[in-house]
Amino acid sequence: MNDDIKNFVHHFIDLPDDLVSLFEGIVTYVELKPYEFFTKEGEYSNHFFIIKTGIMRSYLLNEKGSETTRAFFISGDISGANSAMMQKTASEVNYQALTKVTGYKGNYDKLIELTLRYKEFILYKNS
Repeated sequence: MNDDIKNFVHHFIDLPDDLVSLFEGIVTYVELKPYEFFTKEGEYSNHFFIIKTGIMRSYLLNEKGSETTRAFFISGDISGANSAMMQKTASEVNYQALTKVTGYKGNYDKLIELTLRYKEFILYKNS
């Protein structure tokens, strides 16, 4: 079992190892180069990103081409076009690595399947 994934999951939920392994099965280790995009405006994305190292940002691009940064994401954060994934629409926001970013790309639909099949995935830890 991957300690990165186990530690990330246990930060939010106390799951037994067999369920952590199921979560591990829906994520893949990924490295993004500086300025590489995880999701671009107009793309349909079905993936979230758990950041292990590095810095990512989300930003909007206006009609004149000016960028407005909305948020920064660092180690331990989850990034991705969440609203677009839930609504199954194109992203209105860009998600871009600012440095080399390492982490885990996860499949949103498979995460939903896990939460529907195993109630333990939706029990938030209060600590």
